Amino acid sequence: MRALFFILLFGIISCSSYKEPEFKKVENFKLKKLNRDLVSLSADLIYFNANPIGVNLSSVDIDVSVDGISIGKVNQLKEIEITGNNDFTIPVAIQFPLNEIVKKEGLLKSALSVLLEEKATVHYKGYLYFDIAGVKISKSIDLEEEVPLKF
Repeated sequence: MRALFFILLFGIISCSSYKEPEFKKVENFKLKKLNRDLVSLSADLIYFNANPIGVNLSSVDIDVSVDGISIGKVNQLKEIEITGNNDFTIPVAIQFPLNEIVKKEGLLKSALSVLLEEKATVHYKGYLYFDIAGVKISKSIDLEEEVPLKF
């Protein structure tokens, strides 16, 4: 019984010293496909794992908006193995039907702004789900970045 107490105590102490991954930047934001039916985007989210142990990124649940218009959810391209005390990259992709966006208010203004300025404000909000030694941990994200668009 005493051994169980020390195991639980060690578990609580070690969990409390866990540091959440630190967001660094978004790289490689690309407009992959744009036609009258479908828009496809991709990006790499760069993080730093400040923990000495590695983790696995098992899934993501992120809503994306461009210039204030909600466009959909991010799809994680693969499960990611993350090493300790190191940067890691999360490749993500999003596809959405253009006709859904056209129905939303403010699209013409945003589209003209993007075409004239060749940049857009992309907002990512949601959660990343990690698996650390069998324990699931979620990390909320709320990121906004001006990204150049190349057509």
